[in-house]
Amino acid sequence: MFLSSIQAIAETTTEKNAVVIDQPELTVTYKTEEVGANIFWQLTWEKQGSEKKVQRLKFKALDEQDQSISYPQVKELEERAGWLVEKSFTARSTGQVTLTTPKDQKKLVVSIQMDTLTKGVVGEETIRENTLSVKDSYNLKFLSPTTNEESQEQTVSQETVVLPKSSPLLFQPMGSVKQEYPELYNNKEPQYTNSTSLGTYPTHSWQPDGQTTVINHQGGFEGSEGWDGVKSWDASSDDRTKSYIHYGDDLNNPNISLRKYITETETPNEFKVKLNVRGETTYKPGLDIVFLIDNSASMDVYQDELKDTRKDAAEKVFANIIKELKTIHQPSADNIRIGGEIFSSFRGNEWGFGSSGGKYKFPISSNPADWDKFVSEHKRAYEMGTTFTQRGLQESKDLFDAAPNSAGRKRVLFLLTDGAPNESWKPTVYSENDEMYYDKYRLGGFNMGTKPNYLTGNNLMGSPEVVGNTTKIEPPYGGKVNSHMTTTNSTAWDLKNAGIEIHTVALTISVHLREKHTKEELLKGLYKLATKKADASNNANGESENDYFYHNVKDISDLTGTFKDWFETIARTVDKGKITDPLGDMVELVPNKTPKITSVGNSSTPIASAAMATLDISDPRQVKVNNINLTGGQEIEVEYTVRLKTEDASFKPDYWYPANGQTILEPTPQKSTDKLDFGVPSVKAREQTFTIPVKKQWADRFEGSDNYFQLRPATIKAILQKQSGDSWTDVAEVELTAKNQWQAEFVEVAPGQTYRVIEQIATQKKVTGYHPPSYNQESFTAETLSSEGILITNKLLTTNYSFVKLKSEDQAPFNGNDKPRFTIIHKESNQVFEKNIEPDANGRVALTGLAIGTYKVEETHVPSGYQKMTDFEIKVTEDINENRVIAMVDGSTAEKVVENKKIADFTLILHKVADDLLPLTGAEFQLMGTDYNQTLSDGSDFIFKNLREGSYKLIETKTPKGYQGMDEPLMIEIIGRGEDYLVNMEAKPYIVEYDSVVTNNTIEVTLKNEREQKPSILPSTGSMGRGKIFQVAAFFFLTGIVTTIVYGYINRKRLP
Repeated sequence: MFLSSIQAIAETTTEKNAVVIDQPELTVTYKTEEVGANIFWQLTWEKQGSEKKVQRLKFKALDEQDQSISYPQVKELEERAGWLVEKSFTARSTGQVTLTTPKDQKKLVVSIQMDTLTKGVVGEETIRENTLSVKDSYNLKFLSPTTNEESQEQTVSQETVVLPKSSPLLFQPMGSVKQEYPELYNNKEPQYTNSTSLGTYPTHSWQPDGQTTVINHQGGFEGSEGWDGVKSWDASSDDRTKSYIHYGDDLNNPNISLRKYITETETPNEFKVKLNVRGETTYKPGLDIVFLIDNSASMDVYQDELKDTRKDAAEKVFANIIKELKTIHQPSADNIRIGGEIFSSFRGNEWGFGSSGGKYKFPISSNPADWDKFVSEHKRAYEMGTTFTQRGLQESKDLFDAAPNSAGRKRVLFLLTDGAPNESWKPTVYSENDEMYYDKYRLGGFNMGTKPNYLTGNNLMGSPEVVGNTTKIEPPYGGKVNSHMTTTNSTAWDLKNAGIEIHTVALTISVHLREKHTKEELLKGLYKLATKKADASNNANGESENDYFYHNVKDISDLTGTFKDWFETIARTVDKGKITDPLGDMVELVPNKTPKITSVGNSSTPIASAAMATLDISDPRQVKVNNINLTGGQEIEVEYTVRLKTEDASFKPDYWYPANGQTILEPTPQKSTDKLDFGVPSVKAREQTFTIPVKKQWADRFEGSDNYFQLRPATIKAILQKQSGDSWTDVAEVELTAKNQWQAEFVEVAPGQTYRVIEQIATQKKVTGYHPPSYNQESFTAETLSSEGILITNKLLTTNYSFVKLKSEDQAPFNGNDKPRFTIIHKESNQVFEKNIEPDANGRVALTGLAIGTYKVEETHVPSGYQKMTDFEIKVTEDINENRVIAMVDGSTAEKVVENKKIADFTLILHKVADDLLPLTGAEFQLMGTDYNQTLSDGSDFIFKNLREGSYKLIETKTPKGYQGMDEPLMIEIIGRGEDYLVNMEAKPYIVEYDSVVTNNTIEVTLKNEREQKPSILPSTGSMGRGKIFQVAAFFFLTGIVTTIVYGYINRKRLP
């Protein structure tokens, strides 16, 4: 006894449980026990859910008079308003509750409901009540041991009423036949943080590199705890490997991948939203397909003038569809398995029966060789018999049930028939149901025999075992069943409730001469066999064939296209999918930026134009995408732009607002109720920022020119820092160059902080050769920043230096007009620092404003009578520790004393010679120069004394008689070259020789005078004779040779 605590003998006890609810998510059974004056009703439940889908079970029990009964105390349950309710929402639970009624109460009316708890985008919780598909109450009846012995397991109904014995049907309400649509995936619900001060944003988030006003939800895998942990990546590359939420058993090759993310744009408070959806080839863990192909006699019928029969067309198309399925078959993944049946009326010599020797049934297999055998057998099969579709459906279910390792696999039945059914098994029970067709009854308890030895069909028209050929049943079987469509549809409902998706193809349906149904009635009966699309209308009276997985092929030639459409549906993991994407309350679409959708997948098969998704933005507060069709590697990307409504009265700055409401992908809305969440990003307004202008000012002007010494670096880095306690942290940096006029800006700086700007050159904090920078503001805030920004001033470091110029003979300075003069060159820039600067009365040469570098000091004017000093260098270097520059000569900062050595007077000796180079007297010469003028005569040698360095002009004021004199003055220059002196003269033919290098301060020059030419006297008569002519010619010839030699010798003596 299950009531072991009760010390009594049970008058009747059941040992087996009767089934109340048998669904994937909930099983409820019960059994009864009669003890003394009471009946105990023990209900047992097992609830199966997921961590993402938590539910709460509720029970209510009434007696036969609809009166409440007392509830016991159960640990897991509590009483609320007449219901026994689970105390908390859970993913899974099991338990029992035992109810008690008086012995005479043989029935118990039990209501069972399940509430589901879901969480919205912003974290709010929503409770959906009574989410079970069956809403009716259950009538539990007392289970006698006799009843239990007849059946190991019983199905609960509301009531059983025995009709008159003449009726073959018993009325037995079988509950609602609301079709269940499987959920292929467990929605991986994003998680959000809802903060009063910060707003709402994804809990597990990532942000695009460098973007702070957007935040997106991380990706992850269905069935895996947690998220991918990736917190940032470069969104500018549109990397399509990051932040997807993946669905499917194969983590490396998921069925569906989706993501949604948002990025900043160049326009403040405008954001670009992108949604991606990627598909795959077939659903994983796999797909089982059973082909149920009509092979009745009517398949051997030609259509009009076509050369093919219906069977011929079916053969070709079936072979092609198997060929196509092989292209997406992945043996290692076992993703597709195929089985099937060739059916007619399952009797006599039809294919596979009697003496036909054929095979009509093919178990589900993943081996393409078995598929080919199916194709070959179908091609061989001859057409014969009537259409017993009901048995074909039942045996197809048996094929599915017999397939090994089928847990989680999708099951699809493809029915190809050329006519409505005209045979059935006899039903024994019925219940009224408006969903059924042709009659509004759901039939059951069929007299069909046992698997696999099912009974043959019946025309249900009062002649057992006699086959009819009409779908209409006359007279109605049991007075209620008017059509074989009703029986067949009842069995089809059993398959649908077992999770089998039925696709029906009606091939050139025609009406038999004796058929009483209209063609429209037959077609409706066939489409009602198929699975109703999950998104179809729930109004049975307003539905059409388009609400079902049904194809009405009116012409045989259209069959290929029908199969192609069906294959594409099978090959897609996203089929006619939908996205619903409402905008968040604080955002709106940017009007001039139209949303767009593009294909971005890596698939070798592009998305056909007819299969391309479409956008619907008729509602300005919502973006919808329809007709999403994706197979292996195909992907779409939806893109649109939104803006924050910063003008809204309730808008808050620096506050996260969801960019959207709950965004849903319905991947296969016609086949399942899956609704998969995209992660919803959040955005916030850029903070009320401010701009910091930065400008470098140089104080290095010299001689009217900026950067005279060319000491400025090519680039200076200005660094913005914010104060963090007692330290400073880098925030941003800009470059200052001559090209940008040494000015830049720090933009979009957040207020509310204390900032400063510092300069940096490489690793140094100042420019070499300049004072440390000064700033017009050492620190500032957005409120205290100067209107002109931050000014950084760099002042050139300079120093002074002096040296002393003295006479060597008495250590006295130079006075008068003939002072030494100096030119100072900055060697690095090749700029003149000073030119022709003279010493003061004390001989001191003072140089002020020397910047770092090397300076060459050159004496550019030497006082007369003194030697030129040797150049020397002044080196100016920086003393970083003392923040100064130091000038030194020869490593010393002391004044350098430079002395000019006095030069002894020069003597110029002129030697006067005739053209025969013998001394010649009678000449007079005048020599003139600066502070010098002297004339000498008599003799052949002329000695001019007390000459100084400089230029002189020599004039022959008197020429010896009979000789030619100097036709113009001769310029003579005495030039100092350090401690040596040179003589430079013009090239003249009368200069015989001189030495260009002065030796012992004496200069000797030899000058030649040519004799004057006398005029020729011609004889009055006669001639000179041949001898005289030759003498004259020889004279002139020799004279020319001598002149040339002398002239060349004189030129060699000239100063180079």
